[in-house]
Amino acid sequence: MCRSCRATDAEIRWCPSLHCDLGLEFEQAVAAVARGLRTGEAAAPGHRFRQVLTVLRSLGTDEAARVLSLAARSQDEHVVGVDLAGDETQFPAKLFAEEFQKLRKSNPTLGITVHAGEGDGEQAIQNVRDAVELLGADRIGHGCAASRDPSVMALLKARDILVEVCPTSNVHTGTVSSIAEHPVRLFFDAGIRIAVCADNTLLSRTTAKQELIKLMDNKVFSAEEIHRIAKNALTAGFA
Repeated sequence: MCRSCRATDAEIRWCPSLHCDLGLEFEQAVAAVARGLRTGEAAAPGHRFRQVLTVLRSLGTDEAARVLSLAARSQDEHVVGVDLAGDETQFPAKLFAEEFQKLRKSNPTLGITVHAGEGDGEQAIQNVRDAVELLGADRIGHGCAASRDPSVMALLKARDILVEVCPTSNVHTGTVSSIAEHPVRLFFDAGIRIAVCADNTLLSRTTAKQELIKLMDNKVFSAEEIHRIAKNALTAGFA
């Protein structure tokens, strides 16, 4: 996790595997995104934009190894972390433990975020634990299921794991019944760091700003708490 006073203003999270169907090489795709980020930084002096490469569970462990290797050798291209995403029910976190452990051992400066705990069963809870203990996650995407297990909540707190909460997305997927019922307050009250995210801006038709407003409008947080959450999230970027 970034502990410096200078925050990363934005992380562009994307999956290289989905951008090479027409002949583009992995390295070319990462370099193209990096050029765009540098252009943005040049247009907005003092701001920093980075990229996080996503591994899709459904593409298997061999493809995961390819993406993680790409991230490891692309740190000069503004790559600061990796992400595991996709169907966590059919492809639980533990299936990718070996690949992520190799990355953590060889490239300890790269951040790791794992989508886990988006479901409502025991497997979803275990996925959060495995993401932290087996994959070395610094951040957890969604994490809702963790709120139902005190030991997993304690693990997140003890390891200082940040949870990327996505309220509207979680309502759309049926993970929670409403914004007001979202467990984000439980994370906050337990002293677990959170960042409020949109998850999928296109499908959920929302932004991080709108998510913060919804949490305040639904009286989940006060305006002062929302301000504190947003400010703290800026220091949680991978760097």
